[in-house]
Order: sequence, then structure tokens, then C-alpha cells
Amino acid sequence: MLNWLKKVKKEDGFTLVELMVVVIILGILAAIIVPNFLNRAETARENATISSLKAMKAAIDIWASDPAGGNGTYPSSKATSTELTDALSASKITWSGARDAWGRAFYYKAKEDVDDPSGYLLYSAGKNGTENDADDIYCTESKQPNKGAISGAGTYVGNKLSST
Repeated sequence: MLNWLKKVKKEDGFTLVELMVVVIILGILAAIIVPNFLNRAETARENATISSLKAMKAAIDIWASDPAGGNGTYPSSKATSTELTDALSASKITWSGARDAWGRAFYYKAKEDVDDPSGYLLYSAGKNGTENDADDIYCTESKQPNKGAISGAGTYVGNKLSST
């Protein structure tokens, strides 16, 4: 009968130490994986914004080179101008309400030369939403979308048109 009691008392299972080791290992793995995942999401937002700017830049450049469009000039950034909307809509892009990957409006500024824009700056204020700092993403008539402060892009005057 004693043998039967010994068999009943002996149960297979995990000790508290074994369970604690497993929990610690899972915690370490989570501490490594979660920050990498969050960084990937931020990189994806930057890439999506760059892709949007590339598409808008291509549409503006095509419109500017078209004799029926800009005929060698870029859209004006005067608030009364519809040129930017026309340039983008020709490529099926809607300027009104266009947003970057963080949900903020894109901005457009033209180099104004006596009502004859000779260049432009198209940009997103980036992750933090503050203009002219390291997380801005911008392109110009001569540069593909780039990350960095927009102050490095040159001098642009005129009204800043937001896509809102």
C-alpha cells in the first residue's frame, strides 16, 4: 500500500524555477523584438511618404513640361492659383486632403520670379510635424525626395499651400 501512495504523490510537472526561467526568456525576447518592430513601422511610414512625394513630383514635372500645362514653368503657390491642383489631377492625384503617412498635410511652395515659378519645394513635416528639422521629407524640381531639414533645399518664397 505504501508503494501506491508514493506513486500517487509523485506527479510530473514544472517546478517554479523552470517556469520562472521560461518567463524570463520570453521577456528578453519581447524586449528585443518589440523595439525592432516599432522601428520597422516608422521606416514604413517614411517610405510611404517618400513614395507619395515621388508620385506628386512626377505629376508636377510632367505638367510643367507640357505645352498645354505649365509650358516650362511650375505651378504657382499663390493661394488663388489652381495650377497645382490641375497638375496633380492630370495624374489622378487629389491635392485637397492629401496626407503623409503620419496623417499630416503635404506642403507646396514655389520659387516665385515675377509670377513665373522657376522651381518648387514639396514636403512633409515628418514624424514630429515640425517644419525645418531633421525628420522633414522634401523634394524640389531638381531633387528626388530626401530626408532632412528643408532649409537645405534653397530659398522658396510665396504662400505655403497646404493640402488641407
